[in-house]
Amino acid sequence: MTYGLPLTPIADACRTARHALSLIATARPPAFIITMAKEVARFNAIAQTAQAQHSQIINSVLVRGKLEILKTVELLVEKMPSDVADHLVEAMDVTIHCLDINQLKTKGLQELFPTICRFSMVCMCPVTKRIWVGAKNGGLAFYDLKQHSKCQMIQAHAGPVIAVSVSADGKFLVTYSHVDSRLKFWQTASSSLFGIGSQQTKCVKQTATSPIPVTNLTNLLKLVRLVWVDTRSIVMLTVDGKEHKYSV
Repeated sequence: MTYGLPLTPIADACRTARHALSLIATARPPAFIITMAKEVARFNAIAQTAQAQHSQIINSVLVRGKLEILKTVELLVEKMPSDVADHLVEAMDVTIHCLDINQLKTKGLQELFPTICRFSMVCMCPVTKRIWVGAKNGGLAFYDLKQHSKCQMIQAHAGPVIAVSVSADGKFLVTYSHVDSRLKFWQTASSSLFGIGSQQTKCVKQTATSPIPVTNLTNLLKLVRLVWVDTRSIVMLTVDGKEHKYSV
């Protein structure tokens, strides 16, 4: 948002509110992300009820302020990526709410909001229209954009999932956690009318990997990258420059 000079009272109030929001978010990132995610969940619940009025929805701050919310999320990713990574599923809830779902399905997350894609535990499949997010608690969250983008969760690892990648054809997903030193391949069956996606996503192979030394100074966000070399094989690139190849 740009402001012309001299500022009108409304424009001045908007600028002050925007600045205050940025200060609050950078002072306590976890509180901001969690609070915004809860507000998004509450908004979605209201929007799905028959009693919800159209004017009530479109006049909501969560609708009118989507651009400013995205800018604040972007600011946090730039300045405090570790704090965002600790609450990445909640941050993704907020991000998806602020993006246009139809554009998200056609253009993809990387084009619409590349900032969130900097995390190695975030990926989107253009074929299945799903977004996958690795969580700090070992969970694997995914959003099916064909089914109202509702978040579903699978318990994937014993520790933080720090890398996630989906094959080009969307049939397999691979996840990694440095805590259990395991690489897991998941079969991502397409959702059906009678099935829930999380019930159809199953682990088809898991491989023990060599432990990667981690200290308090280690940047977990740059520890591992998973790159598919074909539809059934990946290369794990570690921060120490090593490469390891695995196949389904």
